[in-house]
Amino acid sequence: MKKEAQTAGKTAGKTVRVSYDGFSLFPRDEKGKLTASYSQNCSCADGVLQGGIGYEFYQDKNGNLMQAPAINKLRLVYLLDGWADGDGTETCTYYFALGNDGYIYQYSNSREEYLQKENMGSGAKIAEAVAPNGETRFVVAGEKIACRVNGEDWELIADIADGKGTSAVCFSKNRIFVGEKPCKILYGNPEMPWDFTSSYDEGGYVYLPLNKGNIVDIIEYGESLYIFFQRGIMRLKPDGLARNFQVSETGYFGGEIFGGSVGVCGNWIFFLTENGVCRFDGNKAEIVGRSLNIVPIKDRQFCS
Repeated sequence: MKKEAQTAGKTAGKTVRVSYDGFSLFPRDEKGKLTASYSQNCSCADGVLQGGIGYEFYQDKNGNLMQAPAINKLRLVYLLDGWADGDGTETCTYYFALGNDGYIYQYSNSREEYLQKENMGSGAKIAEAVAPNGETRFVVAGEKIACRVNGEDWELIADIADGKGTSAVCFSKNRIFVGEKPCKILYGNPEMPWDFTSSYDEGGYVYLPLNKGNIVDIIEYGESLYIFFQRGIMRLKPDGLARNFQVSETGYFGGEIFGGSVGVCGNWIFFLTENGVCRFDGNKAEIVGRSLNIVPIKDRQFCS
């Protein structure tokens, strides 16, 4: 790529034009390269000058800046769009924040400040559930408890045993799925996805194998849900009625999986293990990025 730099000569009215074949951040023996004396937020990869990795202010879908929480030792911030007060008539932006102390906060539009809600533990995850009639609720799942949120009203989900919660929660196929330690999956009623009252085909629960450690995460991928344990991955296909749910194992035999690190990128699921980063296609997993030397500690690991 040819670039031109125009400079004014010593003689008034005289213009000198110099052509360069490319750009470089560092001095080179190669001629024809324009070398930077310093660089800020730019890249010269492949000899082309372009914007580098930077930052910008986060905005909601309406272009408004998010309500930043003034919380010491902030760990995570969540921004979700839902129906105002869950009635399915007017949309509203909901803000949540998780502190290092395990407490989760919600922004109150009436008070115009973040209010402390519940102690969820060291990790928390939020799923938005929309019923067929448009009603909206949020299910906040933490390592201690799980709660239903209707607007700004919070209610403890008694179906999850106290102290046995997980930050594994997902909305899929008109149901909320949430994990309970060590290996129990609760699923909601399709008509009221946040209702886990046990019945034959509506809400209920299923126990998965005990030999894989605790549930650490749940994610939707393709037509199935994948439940991540400390030492294994199960596949659950929520096909219509609960009696038709299909549960199967996958070919994972690696090291301990860290919850909160699981995410879909392109056609793959990526997650972090004690041995490094894994790429998973729904059937088998393989370690990737070996040259990055990412080997995390096992104890007190927190991922997001």
